Amino acid sequence: MFIREWRQYRSMSLDKLGGEIGVSKGVLSEIERGKRRYNQDQLEAIAKALHCTPGDLLDRDPNSNKTAEIVDIWDHIPTGRREQAIEVLRTFTKPAS
Repeated sequence: MFIREWRQYRSMSLDKLGGEIGVSKGVLSEIERGKRRYNQDQLEAIAKALHCTPGDLLDRDPNSNKTAEIVDIWDHIPTGRREQAIEVLRTFTKPAS
């Protein structure tokens, strides 16, 4: 689990994230350290506050690859231009001529 890593990647304190999801910093710290169980609602709230997916929190260290950077860029693309962005990205998957 990578909740702490995502929180630190987003430069959020335990207090700030806990306040956004409605738990104390102590509870959040215990969740991060695996000392307390979380439920699906908490995981989804944490992911929303950290601008990632619940799956990211479970499987992806934002410091070990560029996934988090891509998500950041995606979040800044206006909704009306995302299809265009997808088409541009697809050009990189085509074999070079």
